[in-house]
Amino acid sequence: MIDEIYVQSSIDYKVGTVSGFAQNGNEYTARTILCFMISQLRGKSNEVVGIVPVLKLTANQLHNNVLSVLKFINGLGVDVHAIITDCLKTNQKMFKMLANQDNLTKCSNASIVIEGESVLNVFLQNDTVHLLKFIWRNWSKNVKLTFPNPSDFTHGMEAD
Repeated sequence: MIDEIYVQSSIDYKVGTVSGFAQNGNEYTARTILCFMISQLRGKSNEVVGIVPVLKLTANQLHNNVLSVLKFINGLGVDVHAIITDCLKTNQKMFKMLANQDNLTKCSNASIVIEGESVLNVFLQNDTVHLLKFIWRNWSKNVKLTFPNPSDFTHGMEAD
């Protein structure tokens, strides 16, 4: 799973190390932390395998970071079955780059080559929770939505 966390820009100095700069621009402070997490298909184990401080992330930069994390995970012997992101345009462009396709569905199958060595067959999927949150956030301004009524499919239920 790939997601971003927005943070307050700041520079920190601890034990001789300066942190807070964006990886994609050393003279700027990061405003976003890009997080990579793996989760078991069966079980409850979740592990963060990558944290990258960024500023104004592009699809190319995200693509390179994803390939780097996939190479790391693959080197550990972990099988990757799916890559899940929210529905931001940057993520959609990165999916197109990973799949080497222009037309992707909400859940597409892709073969990803990692540095000419391994080929991973994975599903590329937009997270439906983020998709619903995106719709709610953008359409919640004085818009009536009609949902099917489970007891009577001929009439809809309206929500303000």
